[in-house]
Amino acid sequence: MSSATRAEVASLLAISERHVNRLAAEGIIPRPVRARYELIPCASAYVVHLHQALRAQAATGSRTARARLVDVRVDAQRLSLAKARAAVISMADHDAVVADLVRTTRAVVAAAGPRIAGKIVDGMSRADRQTTIDTGNREAMMQLAALVPRAPAKTPASKTRRPKKQAPAS
Repeated sequence: MSSATRAEVASLLAISERHVNRLAAEGIIPRPVRARYELIPCASAYVVHLHQALRAQAATGSRTARARLVDVRVDAQRLSLAKARAAVISMADHDAVVADLVRTTRAVVAAAGPRIAGKIVDGMSRADRQTTIDTGNREAMMQLAALVPRAPAKTPASKTRRPKKQAPAS
C-alpha cells in the first residue's frame, strides 16, 4: 500500500495537519507508522467518520450553534421587514387618503360660511361680526383637526376605488 506524510493526508482529505493529528489520536484514522500514514485506510476511515457524523446529526436533528444563530438572525430580519412593510402603504392608498382629506376639508370650509352667516344679525358692529367670523373659522379648523383619515379598503391597487365624499360635520 502507498503511504503518505501528514501534509499529504491533510491535502487529500482537505483538512489541516492538526486535524489529521486529532483524528489519529482519537482513533478515527489509523495511526502513523514512522510518521507515515497509509493513504487508502485513512481516506476510507475518514469517509466512514463523516457518514456517521451526518447520520447522527440527521437522527438527532442537532444543528450547530452557528446555524441556530443564523436562523435567529434571519427570523429577526424577517420580523423587521414585516414591520416595515406593515408601516408602508401603497401609492394608490396614499392618493385615496389625500383625496378624501381634500374633499372633507372643502366640505367643512364650504359649510363654515352659511353657518357663520346665520349668526350675524343686522345691527352688529363690525368688531362683533369679525369676532363671529373668527369664532366660526376656529370651530371649522377644530373640526378639521379632529378628523382621522379613513384607511382605504384593502383592495389591490388596480381596483382601488375613489372613497365616497364625507358629509360635513356641523
